[in-house]
Amino acid sequence: MILFSKFGYALRHKFTYQPKTKSGSLTLWSSYNGSYFSPNPIVNGGNPLSELFSIDSQRYGGNHCTEFLIGDENDVFSLLASLIMIKNGKEYSFSNYQDRKISFSITETENGQNKIVIAKIRYSTNFGILTLDEVNELEIITRNTLTNLGFSNQEIAEKLESKLSQSAN
Repeated sequence: MILFSKFGYALRHKFTYQPKTKSGSLTLWSSYNGSYFSPNPIVNGGNPLSELFSIDSQRYGGNHCTEFLIGDENDVFSLLASLIMIKNGKEYSFSNYQDRKISFSITETENGQNKIVIAKIRYSTNFGILTLDEVNELEIITRNTLTNLGFSNQEIAEKLESKLSQSAN
């Protein structure tokens, strides 16, 4: 069984995980070039009509995304720890199974009116952009993935606490 979720404004992001092979990916949107509406809630606003047009207009332009490979359950827990730290206003980095450092940081948009989360792979120019609402969605998806992998809520909380305490040291 492959765990798969598209999420975010105009379904611009994707999370997949294959429990049998213990591999997956997180694909985060970074930019769009094309006509019509960009699948970017910062540009288009958050109303449902512009989101609907954004979903449709993706057929006529190019979406640029960054893929973060996930190699095992440890990477899924690290992703969840990143989301928790970002929600608390703190940056967080972890090394995935390929020993590639993935960093999550929070910043303001150019006009200073909205906060966004930037996810980057060290030594790469590629990045992904999430809104704070999308961070909440991804947290739910990540927790559900861990539950589907057989972890209880208590086990998730304990492993998450262990990850967060390791990062504090």
